[in-house]
Amino acid sequence: MSRALIAPWVLHAGLGSDAPASALLGKVILASLDAAGMRFVEGGWDKHVDAFTRIVEAGGGEVVTGAEVTAVEALAVAGFGS
Repeated sequence: MSRALIAPWVLHAGLGSDAPASALLGKVILASLDAAGMRFVEGGWDKHVDAFTRIVEAGGGEVVTGAEVTAVEALAVAGFGS
């Protein structure tokens, strides 16, 4: 899942995930962001996933991996959306 957090940065650069240079460009972009002062979580990207999971579970949600998604429903949540 941590690779999925890097993919949007590569897409913003105009490359698809199947482009030969996409893996390298992802690392170059992350190094550039680090050099510019963007903060990163100590322990790697998996810690981001752990943090998101805790937030979802604290709100009564559940994180499920390895499951086929057949639909996504938008729910009204206090403080979010309309």
